[in-house]
Amino acid sequence: MKKIFYTIGAFFIVTLFTMRASADVTVTFVLNLGDTLTAGTNGVHVAGTFSDEAATTTAGDSLNNWDPASTAGGFTDNGNGTWSLSIVFPESSIGDTLQFKFLTDNMWGTDETHIDSTCGINSGVGSFNRSLVIPSVSSTYSASFNTCGTLSVTGIHEVKGAVSSIDIYPNPAVNNASVNFSMKSGKNVEITLQNYTGQIVKKLAQGYQSAGGHMLNFSVENLVNGVYFVRISEDGQLSSKSFLINK
Repeated sequence: MKKIFYTIGAFFIVTLFTMRASADVTVTFVLNLGDTLTAGTNGVHVAGTFSDEAATTTAGDSLNNWDPASTAGGFTDNGNGTWSLSIVFPESSIGDTLQFKFLTDNMWGTDETHIDSTCGINSGVGSFNRSLVIPSVSSTYSASFNTCGTLSVTGIHEVKGAVSSIDIYPNPAVNNASVNFSMKSGKNVEITLQNYTGQIVKKLAQGYQSAGGHMLNFSVENLVNGVYFVRISEDGQLSSKSFLINK
């Protein structure tokens, strides 16, 4: 009985840690149909390589690959000419390239036909699919039908666990930057600098950080312009803060 209890207890602890360590990101897709297009009977849908990325809706429904008839791929009518759908991607998919298309109904023949190489990937069958590198933080992808979209960050500041605050100066940074952070209690942490796709471009610190305020200085001279994130990981908790590099 003790062995069974320990096994169950260990399973519970591992499961709990896995849940806490999760760093899923949510991308909200917003499609503007404008004044010239109307949605079909079944409303706006999206189809793409969602199953390959283990993507789900915020309600937990799985999305199939290239299945326009999937109920999970249906958008909500916002009532102002735009339709939206929030899709959750697991941490393991960050940095992967998602391919997809919008449809004005839940069937082929209502999908986009004028996406080109400017913002798409050749499908191999004479057309282009939209492409999106899955970001490391929650974001909004906005587009009009048959035109390229833009991605904007929505989850730019998140503090969890023993971390009570994170600030980065200057913002935008040119050559050097400083991250100021406070700890509620002493913890072993890993502090990394990541680009927009979640790729670690620099490790800033690793080891024990005592309770209280801390400051780290780092160089950004060799990094290209764009959005970056300082992420602090401790005990399965991830805290992050975004900043710009603009030289």
